[in-house]
Amino acid sequence: MQQQVHPPILPAATPIRKADGAKPVVARSARRRRPAQGRHGDTPRPRSRAVATFPTHTPETAPEAARPILAGAKAGWGFVPNLHAKLAEAPVTLEAYGHLFDAFGKTSLTPAEQQVAYLTVSAIHECEYCVSGHSVLAQGAGLDAATIEALREGGRLADAKLEALRAYTAALVNLRGRVPPRVLQDFLDAGYTSRQALEVLVAVAAKTISNYANHLTGTPLDGFMAKTAWVAPSRRARAAA
Repeated sequence: MQQQVHPPILPAATPIRKADGAKPVVARSARRRRPAQGRHGDTPRPRSRAVATFPTHTPETAPEAARPILAGAKAGWGFVPNLHAKLAEAPVTLEAYGHLFDAFGKTSLTPAEQQVAYLTVSAIHECEYCVSGHSVLAQGAGLDAATIEALREGGRLADAKLEALRAYTAALVNLRGRVPPRVLQDFLDAGYTSRQALEVLVAVAAKTISNYANHLTGTPLDGFMAKTAWVAPSRRARAAA
C-alpha cells in the first residue's frame, strides 16, 4: 500500500521569514490571544445571575428583632402591612422607618398637612404602594377628593396654604434640599414657620425609606388600597406606547 504523504503542520507561532536583515513576523492568524484580565491582572470571574429575594414576613417568620415591631403594627392596623412585612427582613430598617413615621406624626403640622407632604414625596418617587395607601389616609385626615387627586398627579392645589406646602416639599425632593428662596418665602408667607420647614424633612426621610424599599422589593398593595390603587405616570406611558 502506498503511504500517504501529508503536508507538514506548522506550529501556531511559526515565523514568516522576510528579507535579510528584517525581523521575522508572526502570522496574524497564528497569534494567540491572551485571556482577558481583571482590574488588577486577575482573570475576571463570571458575573453572577443570582437575584435577591425579599420575603413577606409575619410576626412568626421574621428575624427575632423585627417580631415585636410587626406585632405592634398588627395591633395598630389590625393586620401587618406589606411594607412592614418586607422591611422586616432588615430589622434596623423597619425600626428606622417606624421611628420616622411616628416622629412626623408628632410635628406641628396638622394631620392633613402631613398627608400633603407624604403624598407629594411618594408621587415624585412614583411609589405606587405609598400613593395608594396615603390616598386612603388623606381621606381620613380630611382632605377632599379634588385635593387628593391633584396630589396624586403632581398638580397645583386650590387651597393656597396647602399649595405652598406642596410646592416647598416638591422643591425639597426635586432639588435635593436646594429650595429656591422664592419657594421658601412663599412657604413662610403662607403661614408656616422655619421650624416646620425642617419638620417636612422628616416626611422626606420616612418616605424615601418606604418608597425606595417598595421599588426594591416589589411590595404588593394591601387590601384596603383597592379603591385608591395608583399607577405611576412612567408605567402608564410605557403601557400607552
